[in-house]
Amino acid sequence: MKITNPEFFFTNYVGYTPDEEKKFYDTRDMIGHYIDSGMEGFLPSIYEACAKDECLTAHNIPKHLWKQGNLLEDGAFYMHPALTIMSQKPQYDSVTGKFIEYPYYRENLEFFSMDDVLRFAYEHLPSSMIRSEDKDAGTVKYMLKKYADLRKQDIQPLDMVLFLISTNDGGITKLIDCMNEEDRVLEMIICYRNRLRDHDRFHVTWRGELDA
Repeated sequence: MKITNPEFFFTNYVGYTPDEEKKFYDTRDMIGHYIDSGMEGFLPSIYEACAKDECLTAHNIPKHLWKQGNLLEDGAFYMHPALTIMSQKPQYDSVTGKFIEYPYYRENLEFFSMDDVLRFAYEHLPSSMIRSEDKDAGTVKYMLKKYADLRKQDIQPLDMVLFLISTNDGGITKLIDCMNEEDRVLEMIICYRNRLRDHDRFHVTWRGELDA
């Protein structure tokens, strides 16, 4: 039995399978969330931490297990795609001529480190850009501090940093040059935030939550 099978958790950590179907489905959905967050290696520790609850849910996430080095903040809502786990988009079925709809969810990743930010930057910015991991990490820390007040507008500093990187059209020599476009990028983020609010999507929606 694979460790990603809910029955593995119930058999090896809880000791039995609860009678409540909801506990099984919640556990299945949360295992999917952890896998999509790249946390499969943490599953044994997650299982051990949650066994007393008889299931995995969005309310017993043992964030202390990966707190060190994590740039994501508890209770925050993130907008950048690199920090978001989204449900599958509707797919067109050429046989029926109809679109197949999938249950909606929008979740945050569980972990995103400085190394992840730098890896993201080096993948998206020009290869000709001067790179120094130590200096670039310092730049990211400076940017996160500079944009801290954006939280008052329900915009996370890390979102601002990643959007500055991913929407940059080149022509920069150093990572800090991305900040030259901060006014344009902030306006774009505000528009995106407002659009999410208008459609009641400016919050985390866990997989299975709308089916409850």
